[in-house]
Amino acid sequence: MKLFQYFDFVIGSYEAGCTKPDPEIFIKAMEASKFQDLQPDECLHIGNTPRHDYLGARGVGWRSALINERDAKDLKAKYGQDIDEKHVFPSLYELHKKITSGEMSALALEDLFCQDHHEEDYEEVEIFYLDESDDELLLRIIEDQESLNDIDCCVEQGDEVPEEAALIPLPNRNAASTSRKRKVTGGPKISGSKDQSKKVDAKVSWDRNYHPDSREIVEFPYSDVKLNIENDNLSPFQVFLETVCFMELSILVRDQSELYMRQKGISFCMTDDEFRIFIGINFLMGYHHLPKQRDYWSTDPDMNVPFVANAMTRRRYEEIRAALHFVDNETADRNDRAYKVRPIIDHFNSAFQKAREPSKTQAIDEHMIKFKGRSKMKQYMKDKPIKWGFKLWCRCDSLTGFLYECDIYVGKKSSPDFGLGESI
Repeated sequence: MKLFQYFDFVIGSYEAGCTKPDPEIFIKAMEASKFQDLQPDECLHIGNTPRHDYLGARGVGWRSALINERDAKDLKAKYGQDIDEKHVFPSLYELHKKITSGEMSALALEDLFCQDHHEEDYEEVEIFYLDESDDELLLRIIEDQESLNDIDCCVEQGDEVPEEAALIPLPNRNAASTSRKRKVTGGPKISGSKDQSKKVDAKVSWDRNYHPDSREIVEFPYSDVKLNIENDNLSPFQVFLETVCFMELSILVRDQSELYMRQKGISFCMTDDEFRIFIGINFLMGYHHLPKQRDYWSTDPDMNVPFVANAMTRRRYEEIRAALHFVDNETADRNDRAYKVRPIIDHFNSAFQKAREPSKTQAIDEHMIKFKGRSKMKQYMKDKPIKWGFKLWCRCDSLTGFLYECDIYVGKKSSPDFGLGESI
């Protein structure tokens, strides 16, 4: 799903050998971070289940935020007073929005992300958060920038820091601080040693052209439908054809099927209308079950399905079914166990992402396609409603279930570059 690039590391139950809320998985996550002397209260866990995520993380001393659409009071009633209402958010988007927009007070932010605090230490004035990274202390500004332009271009070592540029440390970092903590963000850089007094043993360089709030805010059209449809009164069937890019799919299947039969020395030709009828018959067979496939063309009154028999003859249906192919066997990548259906998977992934803009909330989970035949890709999952079949990884919209992308699990790799979680 190409999400690995956004993380420094990924650890799942497969690699850890245990699942949440087992303390071991949280301990292994701390070890995987490779931070020296990392303490539990310096870690923040964001999850969507009260017992496994929020309470599980709190149980090992972590800080945690709960992403759950249920009312915080209902969650407290069900899971006890251990759930703090200030730590419950309806979505990751809302959590991000409250942090970046300043809706959360400094006290609430400190409670969620930082160490112990005292409410009387806070003042609504302009300040900078001071953090340490690669031997440089970074300053960022949150409030009004105008007063910074009146500050001298640099503060030499040992000079007093102006009142407008009071410094406080970011969570859990040993950076310079003042006795009065205040709220906000800034832009210049500081380098040098650290001191706990108002005299800062450092050199500060200011950039008068720094404008952190000058970025243009662009509203993204989340979940907007992108189908090229001019008529609003379309039937579900027409919407389906547009969503799956049926014409491109028909060309792909027709060309590969005809190529496959030519390679076998058999004359074969299929029209787009025949392919559409063939797909329709297979859809009908999925919900209208008969003992045998040939029964759909039976002349017995209790078996006959005129809708099928009048659309296509049984012989023609079986010819298309025998010729059906999606890839050129001579040029296909045989190292991919799913090479026979790979072009179809790629086509649907592309079509579904073209049909709809990504939503704000998405989920990646397993999906089973029932199958009991012979295949190296067949999986057995005893705890699933469908125990035997092909396992797919699906990325879907959390609210509507719309599928954006999927990939079939082809078995454990002989020499994987990443673990199961990272590769997904």
